[in-house]
Order: sequence, then structure tokens, then C-alpha cells
Amino acid sequence: MAYAYGNYGKDGRDGYLDVDGDKRTNNIGGYDFKTTVSNKSEDFLKNYTISGGDARLTINPKDVYFHVDGNGNTLGDVVYTVTDPNNPSSTDPINGQLVYGETVTPSYTPDGRLPNGHYGVSTSLPGYGPIDSGKVYGNYRYHYDGDITVNLPSKPDIVPPVNPPVTPGTGTVTPLPETPENTSNTPENTTETTGHKTVWDGDRDRGGDRPEDKRVVTLPFFKVLEDKTTHRYGTYDVAKRTTEVKIAPSAQVLPEPNQPATQYRELDTELTTDQGTGEFTLKYNGSRFTILPDDDAAAHLIVVGDETKNRDLFEKALHVAFTKMGLEVADLDGVYIHFGKE
Repeated sequence: MAYAYGNYGKDGRDGYLDVDGDKRTNNIGGYDFKTTVSNKSEDFLKNYTISGGDARLTINPKDVYFHVDGNGNTLGDVVYTVTDPNNPSSTDPINGQLVYGETVTPSYTPDGRLPNGHYGVSTSLPGYGPIDSGKVYGNYRYHYDGDITVNLPSKPDIVPPVNPPVTPGTGTVTPLPETPENTSNTPENTTETTGHKTVWDGDRDRGGDRPEDKRVVTLPFFKVLEDKTTHRYGTYDVAKRTTEVKIAPSAQVLPEPNQPATQYRELDTELTTDQGTGEFTLKYNGSRFTILPDDDAAAHLIVVGDETKNRDLFEKALHVAFTKMGLEVADLDGVYIHFGKE
């Protein structure tokens, strides 16, 4: 009798691969075995009917289960803890379930906001990238879930007193007199005032050198959390250039604007930073410019950007406002970004 192991064996080695001292079987899948008789021509065999012992062997993937917990102050500093739900005391919850000494080094990222305000988790494996729970990768079927908690820091909202009180603005620019009293080469002789803010042409750091493609405004910036509370980011100089907008911390301290709404503009747009791309809605009411997230990717960008006070997102959104919404620096009294829907 002769046995053919097909693609299961190697060189007639009884169906085992030539690795790990012949201790490891083949990868998952189906394998056909055949049995043949080598000497059917022998005369005595005419009295027998010999049936081949053909068979098919199937090797199924091994199931691996794990749960991922995460905790951090932003989505960028989450610390992850992994457990084996079937063996919670395991010190190596994933590799402890693999066989033949195999190991993997997974990585984790937040993935999608859950109904309770937490986040799910995405697991990546070397050679495969992000994996889906319940699907087969290599010789294993991975089953996992996760729960990530982000604890946004709470900072006091300190609004300095304004003395004398600020007169509500009209949303228009007050022209300078033809002959300003201050004739020195300083920003004061090139300023225009609109409510709380100061607007000047040119680069204040270069003393009166005023390229035509640049205007600067000093504005207060705020964030609005999901509980609708407003918190101050600070006061920034906003430099409008032809191809970009740049913001930088200002020495001035401006209060939250109180001008009434006089108009309504809205634009749905895609904004991209170093952290990714999201869909946003930009709104303007004649005084306030507001940035709102439209999808989970946008909400993720805002949460991650909070560590740097979302300056990158502010710059991208303001550039869109000046190039696509017909706004000018002098039109704005304050800038807001929402961590949730309005």
C-alpha cells in the first residue's frame, strides 16, 4: 500500500512540515490524502477488491480572544491594558494563546465614539495592518473588543475685567483719520478698531513694512465642550496671507465678544491637519466664526488638537473662511471650536 499526502507532507515525511523538528503541521486549509496499491498485477489479488482509503484533512484556525482597555487625557496619550477574558490572570494574554512558540506584537488606536462618550479600539498586527474582529489572519481567528476613556482636563475659565466697558461693535471697520496724530513707525499709526479687536496692515514685527497680501487681526479664541460650556484658549494675532493663515499668541487679553448676530453664513468643508482629515461645518453670524465637527474623524481631530489649542485646525478653517466664505479679518470678533454638535 502506498500513501500520497499531496501538499500536506514533504518528501514522504508522514504529513509534517520540515520545521521545528517536525512538530508543526501545515497551515489551515484542506488537504487530500490518497491510498494506492502498488502491486495490483499480482495473480493472487484477482480474488480481492481493494478500495483506496482516500480522505480529506481539514485544519481549522485557532481562536484567540482578548479585550483592550485604554485611558488617557487625549486620544494621543492613551495607555492600553490587554486581558484574556478566558484567563484574566495571564501575563501574556495574546501570545499565551498562540502555539509552537509563535508571538505577535499588536498595536492599538482609538476607533469610533461609543454611545457612552468613550471610544472603541482598532488593533493592528505586523504584516496585516488593522484587523477586523472575528476574521482569520495567518493560522488564527482573532476576537477582540475595547473601551477607551479620554479624560479631558478641566481648566478654569478666567475672564479679566474690562475697564472701561467695551462698546458693542457694528461689524464694520472704522477708517483712520487722513493724518494720524502718531507719525512714528509703529503699529499704532496703521490700526483700525472694530469692537474688541485690533486690525493692522503689514507685519507688526517689522515696523511698518506692509506687504499687500497680508493683514493681521487680534482675536479671542474659545472651545465649547460637549456639555455646552465655553472655555478660553487665549488671545491670538491672526495673520491673513494670500496662501495661508497663521496665528500666534498675543500680549493682549480680549474678552468674549457680545456683538449681536447680523447675518448667517454656512459652509460644509473638508479640513486636513497632520493628524488626519475630517468633515466640518463653518458658520458665521456677523460677529462669531464657529467650527463644528460633522463626523467622527473631525471630532477625533479636535480632541487630539486640544493639546496644542487646535491652532492647526483654526488656521485651516480661517483660511477657508477668507477664501471661500467671503470674510475678511475685520469681520470677526471671536473664533469658536465645538467638541460636539452645536
